Order: sequence, then C-alpha cells, then structure tokens
Amino acid sequence: MGMKVGDRIMIQPETFGPDMAISKSRGVCSARPEYSGTVTYIHPSGRWYQVTFDNGVKECFFVDVEPEKLKPVRPIKWGF
Repeated sequence: MGMKVGDRIMIQPETFGPDMAISKSRGVCSARPEYSGTVTYIHPSGRWYQVTFDNGVKECFFVDVEPEKLKPVRPIKWGF
C-alpha cells in the first residue's frame, strides 16, 4: 500500500539543513540528515508529493516509477 496524505515520513530535504560534508583527506562523504514531516499533497498521477516539515518548510519530491511505492528520487527544482 502506498503513501497517503497525512502520513508522517523521514526524508532528506534539499532546501534546508547542513550541506554534505566531504573530507578530502579521507574521501568520506557524510549523508545529509533526515527530518520528519507530514505528506500534505500527492499529485493525482503519483508523479510527485509535497512534505511539510515540522519547522514549517514545504518541499516537493519526485517519486519512483512505481507510484505505489512512492520512493523519493530527487527534489523538484523551482526556478526562483
């Protein structure tokens, strides 16, 4: 069963939070932290969804090819 509006999820936002830290000496890349949020909208065709994070920031994410899994692929980049 797929994601529904109102579901609580943990996801890595692109619009806030610390940048990825890369250690040149060690070649290690630390992943961005995940934040909790609520799914507030799902596109009717299941192409993308909107998450409102606990701090009030809203961000949209594309979904995988299989809409029933609703796995985030990358954030939508707006031209603002």
